[in-house]
Amino acid sequence: MLTNTKQQAGIGLAATILLAASAIVWARPVQILTVEEQYQQADLVVIASAVETRDLLAQQPAAADAWRAVQTDFLVEAIVQGNPPRLGEEGKHIVTVEHFRYQDKSAEVSVVDSPTFVEFNPQLKHRYLLSLKRMEGGHYAPVSGQMDPGLSFFRLEPYALDLERVTPKQ
Repeated sequence: MLTNTKQQAGIGLAATILLAASAIVWARPVQILTVEEQYQQADLVVIASAVETRDLLAQQPAAADAWRAVQTDFLVEAIVQGNPPRLGEEGKHIVTVEHFRYQDKSAEVSVVDSPTFVEFNPQLKHRYLLSLKRMEGGHYAPVSGQMDPGLSFFRLEPYALDLERVTPKQ
C-alpha cells in the first residue's frame, strides 16, 4: 500500500512539473526595453497628462476579448526628447497616442498570455513619462509596441516621505 502511495505521489509530482514546464514553453515572449533603449528608439519622450480619450470606431457588438482602437490626447508638461507636433488652445503641446484596449474589462484577466493594454482616466490627472514613436498621420504609438504598451508609460508620483522612510532594525 505504501509503495502505491509513493507511486501516486511521484506521478502527481511529474505531472505538475510537466504542466509547469509546458506553460513556460508556450508563454508569449515580451521584449522589455531599458530606459536607455527606449530613449534611443523613441522619436518623442515627454512628461504628460491625459486630457481626453476616445474610441476610434463606434461601439459595435463584439466578444469581450476583442481589441478596441483608442486615441488618447496628452497635455505635455515637459519635453525630454523630440518635438511634439501640435499646440493646443492654451499654447501647450498636445500629443495624440494611439493604443488598444479590450472590448470588456473581464478579458484582462481571462485571456492567457494576453497583451498588456493601457487605459487612461483624464479625471485622475496622473502624470506619465511617455516613450513614443511617430506614426503616419501625425499621431504616436508606444515604443514598446501595441501588444505591451504599458512598458512605454511610467506613472510619476509625488515624493512621499512616509513611503520612503526606512525603519532602523533594533
